[in-house]
Amino acid sequence: ISLSQDIYDYKHHLSDSEKHVYENVLSYLTTSDILAMRNIGLAVMEKMTAPELQIYQARQVYEEALHTWTYQHCIETLGLDQQEIYNRYRVVPAINRKIQIANRRIDSILRANIDLNDPDELNNFVLAYIFFAAVFEGCWFYNGFSPIFSLQRRGLMKGTAELFQYIMRD
Repeated sequence: ISLSQDIYDYKHHLSDSEKHVYENVLSYLTTSDILAMRNIGLAVMEKMTAPELQIYQARQVYEEALHTWTYQHCIETLGLDQQEIYNRYRVVPAINRKIQIANRRIDSILRANIDLNDPDELNNFVLAYIFFAAVFEGCWFYNGFSPIFSLQRRGLMKGTAELFQYIMRD
């Protein structure tokens, strides 16, 4: 998908505020997909031992990696400062709070000594799983696409929006 028109839109049509929001979206989504990979690949996958579940989760980790590459493609193509974009999760309060909540949920189930035969541990695991499926992915993540789709409705950043539509499909 060509981003040549997006480069022009970014440089000539977006206001400073719109650029800021666009960059924050890329920052949040990049960090979020990395956390999603970490959650699935490290905290969940080994605990679900059914082969069909592991195969599905391996595929999901792969797709999260592709999504992260897609955001990287946007960042590189538009010539944005990668370090600055990647570190916004540390300095933008709204992004930081969400990432901290997600990290706490991951850390609560990432422990090697977790015992899913213990009802409290199993309950915590299920809550973490539901958090990632319903809140993190279901609400926060997809809400991150909204500003880009808003720009698309105005005829701007259409390449990025098309890439994001494929990510939503996945």
